[in-house]
Amino acid sequence: MPEYVNLPEIAYDWKVASYFFLGGLAAGAFIFSVLANHWKKELQPLAKSPAVAAPIVLAIGMLFLLLDLGQPFRAFRLFTSFNPRSALSWGVWFLNVFFLVSLAHAWQLLKGRTTSSRKLGWVGVPFALLVATYTGVLLTQSPGRPLWHTSLLPVLFLNGALISGFALAILLSSGKAAELRAKAGRLLAGLVLLELGLIAIELIVLFNAGGESAAAAKGLFSGAYGFLFLGVEIGLGAIIPIAILLLSKARFATQALASVFVLIGVFVMRLVVVVGGQIIH
Repeated sequence: MPEYVNLPEIAYDWKVASYFFLGGLAAGAFIFSVLANHWKKELQPLAKSPAVAAPIVLAIGMLFLLLDLGQPFRAFRLFTSFNPRSALSWGVWFLNVFFLVSLAHAWQLLKGRTTSSRKLGWVGVPFALLVATYTGVLLTQSPGRPLWHTSLLPVLFLNGALISGFALAILLSSGKAAELRAKAGRLLAGLVLLELGLIAIELIVLFNAGGESAAAAKGLFSGAYGFLFLGVEIGLGAIIPIAILLLSKARFATQALASVFVLIGVFVMRLVVVVGGQIIH
């Protein structure tokens, strides 16, 4: 007699996880650029490269989103059938406005037009924050997924976006002064520490909720997703980079290595939450 195994339906696969990661990366890079240009001006020499990278990364992320739709040439219907109660409908508009603003901001920076780039930067920051968080809100709207039903998820996604954006800025800082990278590295380490704190709070909430929530939390500590969560996201993507950023000298090679580890950790976090959240029960 044949055996049948019931596998959970995967509505969001690696393409969606990649889009979530790249959208957050673009938002974080844009925010870093604006902050470095107009707030923490000692980091200003690091601001231009992430500003230019932001619309490029976002365009790649939007391509993953179109591929996931299956029929990308019908994507225009997302604009003609707006649902005010749907995070996805809002997200489509957030994405496109942010893409246009980030593109114009990068162009003005490259042309040396400080006033125009400053105005576009502050206009774009709210949309960058919305792009970084709406994906978390979108997941919380989906029923039957214990790992998604938490008010901390949008905050985790926002902090992950900032982490990845700061890491990208460090990766693009080749040739810049070591003290600039050291300052950016300390800010990045602080954000990663905050991420660890948020994850700890999230796990405490899930375990204390009992039932399916506690079972889902336990699933993060065993099997393939246990390795991804503990070994890659926490170990490789957080603890090791914090040690490198805080304890080693601010050489570009070591800072870049830590940044790559951080980016891997943030991507795996998206993968564990998006794909693992549909499998782990």
